[in-house]
Amino acid sequence: MAIGVCIGLTPTVPLHMVLAVIIAFFLKKSKLAAALGCWVANPFMLPFIYILDYKVGRMITGIQGPCLYLKGFSVSYLRDLGWDITYPLFVGGIVVGLSSIFPCYFITKRLVILYRERRRKRLEKIGLPSQTT
Repeated sequence: MAIGVCIGLTPTVPLHMVLAVIIAFFLKKSKLAAALGCWVANPFMLPFIYILDYKVGRMITGIQGPCLYLKGFSVSYLRDLGWDITYPLFVGGIVVGLSSIFPCYFITKRLVILYRERRRKRLEKIGLPSQTT
């Protein structure tokens, strides 16, 4: 799950699920959980994630926000404008994604333990043996 959330917080939208499953495969972790974790970047949350990524990236890189004046408009200006947005967005996305790994892992682990314990108690209550450890 932490792998998917980490990837979901980066600006790699068309590749979120593919990247998460590939990383989970190489780390021998749950590919299903990684794919589900990507959905942190659902269409409703994506604008907020991108704003956070961009602001964190701007703080780290020191790049100021783009100026949208039409004076001095040129192809090189458009190219630089794209880089001035893309670079902080990716840097911020990597930092935000990596900083989410440990909290997500421990929260998910705790939720799974609580679910298994509740399930075990429910099965014992009706007289069925529990298969979870």
